[in-house]
Amino acid sequence: MTIHRPQNHRELFNYRHARLRNVIERIFGVVKRRFKVLVIAQEYSPETQSQLISGLAVIHNFIRAYDPADIPEDTEMETATGPNEETARIERMTAKLADRAVGNEERNRAAERRETIALAMWEDYRCRRRGRQARA
Repeated sequence: MTIHRPQNHRELFNYRHARLRNVIERIFGVVKRRFKVLVIAQEYSPETQSQLISGLAVIHNFIRAYDPADIPEDTEMETATGPNEETARIERMTAKLADRAVGNEERNRAAERRETIALAMWEDYRCRRRGRQARA
């Protein structure tokens, strides 16, 4: 079995970003199944929405701590939430709004920040690989 190792900082960043995004999407999936208020686009201010999400996360963690049997099995959760056209429509609409809200200056600033992070990740990755090779 050959292991594909990233060849540059962008590949490493994209790989780690994709893994993190999958984890976050799974977390939101679990929370959205528990709290249906998150499935439908809300007309609250961004501040209220962030407080809502934080509050629901606290409640979710409380339930997990004090009633772990309340969380459905993975297979139950997958069956309970099949593809929903309304949810997909809302997500497409939200993505369009987000694209319009960001200007070129902000996009450039974000790209520079992403590049800085990717280069730092790459340097750390290379140092760790060298350390492992030296011990082998």
